[in-house]
Amino acid sequence: MPGRLTWSEYITFAFVAFSSMFLGATFVHRIYKPNLTIPDDPPSLEGKESKLIGIKKRPS
Repeated sequence: MPGRLTWSEYITFAFVAFSSMFLGATFVHRIYKPNLTIPDDPPSLEGKESKLIGIKKRPS
């Protein structure tokens, strides 16, 4: 086994690590509630010019 651990120590460590990650993510998502709403129609980009830094239109 890697790190000279027994199978029981390895499985215990993996279970505890996975559990702590899961519980940490659950705790964070309960505090900072994510916005999971998806709008039906995304906002239109027509009529809006993009502002690109360093690129200018050439006179035609």
